[in-house]
Amino acid sequence: MLQDGFDEIISTIDAVGDSSKRHDIALVIANIFANTPYRLSADRVSVLDNVLLYMIDSLDDCTRSVIANKLAQIDTVPIGVMKRLANDVWPDVFTPVLLHARCLDGNYLTERALSATERHLLVIADRANLIELVTDALISRALPAVLHRVAINPGARMTQAGFAKLVEHASGDDALARAISDRPDLPRNLHLRLIATASAKLPLCDNNEAVLQPKIFRRAGRDDAKKITADQTLDLKARAAAHAECIALASQGALDDAAVAAFALARDGVRVRAALVVLGHLNPEAIDSLFLQSRTDGLIVLGRALGLSWTTMRAVLLLREAGGHTALVMERSAFAFERLTPDTARMALAIQRRRSHESIACE
Repeated sequence: MLQDGFDEIISTIDAVGDSSKRHDIALVIANIFANTPYRLSADRVSVLDNVLLYMIDSLDDCTRSVIANKLAQIDTVPIGVMKRLANDVWPDVFTPVLLHARCLDGNYLTERALSATERHLLVIADRANLIELVTDALISRALPAVLHRVAINPGARMTQAGFAKLVEHASGDDALARAISDRPDLPRNLHLRLIATASAKLPLCDNNEAVLQPKIFRRAGRDDAKKITADQTLDLKARAAAHAECIALASQGALDDAAVAAFALARDGVRVRAALVVLGHLNPEAIDSLFLQSRTDGLIVLGRALGLSWTTMRAVLLLREAGGHTALVMERSAFAFERLTPDTARMALAIQRRRSHESIACE
């Protein structure tokens, strides 16, 4: 019966020689889907899909564009036609379909991401939601414009491997590095690799501050206000005294790794912070924010830049208020500490130091 219905419709269409009438028939079918999608049975959807698919290549660009826009955002759609439109060569046709069509599943989008043109990939990368399989396929094409679109799309979910490839491609690409560092889902072990990758190729200049200054520093001004307020209850006199003591030790060349270790092992958080302020030439608020963060990356960059040993850094990290002190946290922190080169850490610290001083000047 279905085949008989299909054959009858096709015979009628073939008998219509006027292209404008074929245009009208195609729009009528598209309107059936657009206006009564939930009243169509699966059999009718299949027949109309095959009919429209039979006609689609004979339609002009504008007609295909109208059909694509009508069908792109509805649920009950002719899947064969939608895939054909998604593969069209004209942007006005494939863009609404690749951007919005929910009938295009992850497997289909992955297949297209691995083989489509760059113009198609840019649209796929802009979809509101992308599963890891699709995102990784887009990244694997290694096209700079596509990588940027993926990085700035908050709905693009990525695997660890996908993130690692993005970080690798960020070498020498400050805009891409900035976009990656702004993602809240960037794995912690790749934060420091991003700094190293970006800074190895980029000169240290104002234009690259946003690249080399990782999120671990940049969110210093965005920490939870209640946490900072609570932290400020530290005895101000004790902090002033500790700061003066550390300045005196520094003038004598005695404010070194051993001194910071002694403070940390004694669990003297006031002196540890004061020592880091003096050694890092940073304002106290910047140091306080690092101790309030759940991640250890900020303190690791600072410690590595200052030439502290891992033994000392471990004792310092145990003084943090958040983030936990589990064996796994410490193991990952030790790995990140060893992987980060002192030169890279010093470059990141130099930027934070300059910004810290500029912040004070503005106040």
